[in-house]
Amino acid sequence: VAAIICFCWQFYRGKLNEFNQLTKKNWFVLTLAGIFLIADYVGFTLALNYISPIAATVFSQVTPFFLCIGGLIFFKERLNITQAMCFVFLFVGLIFFFNDSLAMVLTSQKTLIVGAMIAVLSALIWVFYALLQKSLLNKISATNILLYIYGLAILILGPFSDIDSIIKLDGDDWLTLVFCALNTVIAYGAFAESMKHIDTTQVSMIISTIPLFTIASSYLAFITWPEHFTFDHINLIGWFGIALVVTSVGIFNRAGQ
Repeated sequence: VAAIICFCWQFYRGKLNEFNQLTKKNWFVLTLAGIFLIADYVGFTLALNYISPIAATVFSQVTPFFLCIGGLIFFKERLNITQAMCFVFLFVGLIFFFNDSLAMVLTSQKTLIVGAMIAVLSALIWVFYALLQKSLLNKISATNILLYIYGLAILILGPFSDIDSIIKLDGDDWLTLVFCALNTVIAYGAFAESMKHIDTTQVSMIISTIPLFTIASSYLAFITWPEHFTFDHINLIGWFGIALVVTSVGIFNRAGQ
């Protein structure tokens, strides 16, 4: 779905000819970025065979830190003192936010080590994708980058897909699947475009707020369809962590202007 939408949009805009401008090196980098993103998706899903979604969320929060470090190393971005302090407080805030989850994760699940290694490795692989994508934005548009990656994913993952399971979906399942497909187009399209306009370090801070949006959407889903969704309790320390994360992100981006 994402590939079809991106193709139609780029065809309508007359932007498909951008691919003709790519060198062999550009094609190699683009393909490598695609492989990394596909590996991240598969790796995160595989991690769920060993650890719970809560644990996977905890370990995936290393992504912003990997991304920030990548921006500092590969794109020579710099942090001022205020931004560096905000990054420290962000890290502390995330620990506070996940205090209940961390306690549960570290005291249960014998397969924790395997699942944690896969989740952290997937986060690192995703960062490689993001950095490679940013390096290509002066050669090709973000939408075309994603179009190529979606097409590559079809070729790589298609042979392993279970078509019968898709056919057996009911009405609600189809709505969920369509939403996920459209969400992929919007979310990754917005992310790719943001990498073109702001520093990687700023992007890393913003994506750190993903758990906060998860909380808001989970609560909204819970009060709307309580028979289908649950809402995990957040203790006082967790709420303090949320406030610390939001404040750190706001000050970080203000300090970088």
